[in-house]
Amino acid sequence: MEELLSVIIVGYDDDSDVWPLSNELFLKNWPDCPFKTIFVSVDRKNLNSPYSCNITTQGKKPYSERILEAMKHVETPYVLLLLHDFGLRENPDSKRLLSFCEFMKKGEYKYCQLCNQYGLPLTRGSKIKHSNFSLIKKNITYRISLQPAIWEKNYLTEIASSVVMESAFDFEAFLNKKENRRLSMVKACFPNDYMFPYIDILEKGKISYELIKQRDKNMIEFNINRVVQSKDEYNKRKKRMSFYLKSPNILIKIISFFKGHRSFVNRDIEYNEHSVVISGANGFLGLLLVKKFSKCGYNVISILEKGNNDNLDEVKKYSCRIIRTNFENDSFKSQLFKRSEAFIHLAWAGVNGPNKGKEDVQQNNIKMALNAASAASYADIKHFIGIGTVTELSYLNRKNDVLSPSLIYGKYKELCYQALRGYFSDKKQLFTWVRLSNLYGLSNKTGNILNYEITTILNKEVPSFGPSDQFYDFLLADDAIDAIYKISLTRHKRKKDLFFIGSGNPKILSEYLLFVARTLDNAKINIGERPDDGMFFSKDFFDNKDSIRLIGNYVTDTFENNMLKLIANLKQGLKE
Repeated sequence: MEELLSVIIVGYDDDSDVWPLSNELFLKNWPDCPFKTIFVSVDRKNLNSPYSCNITTQGKKPYSERILEAMKHVETPYVLLLLHDFGLRENPDSKRLLSFCEFMKKGEYKYCQLCNQYGLPLTRGSKIKHSNFSLIKKNITYRISLQPAIWEKNYLTEIASSVVMESAFDFEAFLNKKENRRLSMVKACFPNDYMFPYIDILEKGKISYELIKQRDKNMIEFNINRVVQSKDEYNKRKKRMSFYLKSPNILIKIISFFKGHRSFVNRDIEYNEHSVVISGANGFLGLLLVKKFSKCGYNVISILEKGNNDNLDEVKKYSCRIIRTNFENDSFKSQLFKRSEAFIHLAWAGVNGPNKGKEDVQQNNIKMALNAASAASYADIKHFIGIGTVTELSYLNRKNDVLSPSLIYGKYKELCYQALRGYFSDKKQLFTWVRLSNLYGLSNKTGNILNYEITTILNKEVPSFGPSDQFYDFLLADDAIDAIYKISLTRHKRKKDLFFIGSGNPKILSEYLLFVARTLDNAKINIGERPDDGMFFSKDFFDNKDSIRLIGNYVTDTFENNMLKLIANLKQGLKE
């Protein structure tokens, strides 16, 4: 039964002086707590606490991020959510809490409120037949709040993921917004014969009047250097809360407007237009994009493959949230920011290595992309960008039906483009497919032809190539990142959803290879030693005029100048 419920206590670092008291009251009044209890704060850990798990968000301050960090440690379907300044005044009765979870599970309730501030009865509830519970009616203010309550885990996660909510107050205000009715109107209930036994330790930064009464009654000792709330302040607060509970939203909005202050029902909530989602965020391109968007002031949600920790520290540094998924389905969707500017889908298995030619692996990439698209549509993300390759055109113009691994890769990139194009045909989100040329740069560790040539020569070996007599195009990775960044934030006509990103100056492949060899001290290379790989490239494959018209020029320098700088840096690195 204990596997139904976990407890989360959300801490606020600036109030860490009251944590020892809430710890003491928890230990004193719930010493037999059978549930995993997670205390989450920002930077300061709650030391010497009675809780089974004490974690921090490592500097991420928003209240919503603290909830999501705690959720990583929750394995139960229900969560009892508390605040750091709630103090227990008696045992909460673990068996009853579990029975509430069972009731929620059976009736598919998302939220079970266990009391109201100052013990006010929840008004306008309707009794649920054959139970000792009442429904919380839908059109009352403060219907769902952060007072002690049991939440369905997935429901709480979805709320916390919707926007960046800086404070607990913002969290509650969010649910009173008209556009969030889908979340706030879920099935919610409360037990008629139970009140969670707590008191507020703080009231707007002051020691609460209730705590002083409990101290005198139960001889609670504490040493907190704060102003004490007066009885008059307490009574006014109680009347105000009673008014909130009994009045419809529209009345509170009108009164608040004429009084010239914001109540939580007309408080502005900052949505996430200034955020992006990047899948495959720890890969070569992904990491560069994460850094680009972060440095331009965007909140970045980075999606990483489960178990893949490549470049993890770097991704953490530039991301406001990290999601782990293998895209088996779109279940990760509840963790996405709503209304983000763009979802850039880079995740793709088998870009290099033996899986490049495996059709089952490549086919699964299409399923992954469609699940990513479904999640982006659910989160109302404005623009979905898929990343393709010029090899798609080589596949479409192939000379025979025997496919090399590279052509198999190109085949499934092309099929993915068509699948995504079909998916977004009746969606309001904008869709763009970006075909990339061959990229090079200091951070590119992928096995493309230039990397092969340079590393082989630096290892004092002779690289070998095929005929190399077709047109090719290479683009500096930083230029490609700038182009993707601009396209992600640009709106275009839906009929034109495909853009090629290249240098605009293609050459015969052998010219590139010979230039690199000359720059590397006239190194020897063998062109024509390997057989033709069956790939076909035409000069018109590399036409980037549409991209230039859409976003302007993004190419910063010539291939030759960039390569001279790159090789100079590599040689300097070898000396060091």
